[in-house]
Amino acid sequence: MDLWTLIRRYFDFFYTCITGYIYFQYAKRFIKKKPRDDLTPLEDITRISPNIVRVLGQNPGPFTLQGTNTYLVGSGTKRLLIDAGEENNMRYIYKLKEALDGSTIEGIICTHWHHDHTGGCASIREHFRTADGKKPPVYKMKHITNKKIIGCQNVEDGYAFRQSGLTLRVIGTRGHTSDHISLFYEEEGVLFSGDCILGEGTTIFENLGDYMRSLKKLLELPCKVICPGHGPLINDAKAKIEEYIERREKREKQVLDFVRQVERANPLEITRALYKGLPKTVRAAAFVSIQLHLRKLLDEGKLRKTGLVDYVYICS
Repeated sequence: MDLWTLIRRYFDFFYTCITGYIYFQYAKRFIKKKPRDDLTPLEDITRISPNIVRVLGQNPGPFTLQGTNTYLVGSGTKRLLIDAGEENNMRYIYKLKEALDGSTIEGIICTHWHHDHTGGCASIREHFRTADGKKPPVYKMKHITNKKIIGCQNVEDGYAFRQSGLTLRVIGTRGHTSDHISLFYEEEGVLFSGDCILGEGTTIFENLGDYMRSLKKLLELPCKVICPGHGPLINDAKAKIEEYIERREKREKQVLDFVRQVERANPLEITRALYKGLPKTVRAAAFVSIQLHLRKLLDEGKLRKTGLVDYVYICS
């Protein structure tokens, strides 16, 4: 490859990355978030089973889809709340009060640190009490952000929440984030997947290797139904998990095949080739996804990095 071609490719890469970052920061602050118009409509409050009620987080958007799914789980007058939505969202607080119908929240279990799952903890602790009149404690896996959440207690893989004949088992599912957990309702065979698995579309992740191991771990559970962190209920749990695994493996093969065909490529070129026609609002997520695929393939010795941002094929 001649020098001017290399300079042009590097300029294109860094210019696009910088302008894309500026647009992303601008969009976060000034562009009104709108949900996609091709999503399955969800009710604000939905009874999934006698012991499970979904309360929509009232925060629709391009990444939250219809909004964050939060779940009240339990029987009698005591409930556990899975995920807390975003901060200072009184619409959600009113819906949560309606769904509780006089029951109490005995604890808030957050699947991971993202603001649309932990942001509402303070508001919920302000407006609700346990049966003993105390502010409900917050439970989540250890993470640097836990110190910002008042009343937060760490839980680990395998921990079980037990209440009135109900067992919620903590399943460590790192990948989407380093502190991500799912919860398995053993008596009903229901998996609360957080953002590890979504009801529509696919999720993002911080570490693809961890994420794939988590999916394979979930595949071993005897779960029938998945209650995802976003999107509609998933009635065929095994098929959905297998679909997610196959999708990632297919994308990995596409990345390898593309790099092999062009001899050397950078993440931007790969993203453009594999995500043609993607809406501008989610291009950054696709770019990050490709970078994480490349990191996994690099760690596995299937690709080699050359120059500043290029990758070359070694083996499959």
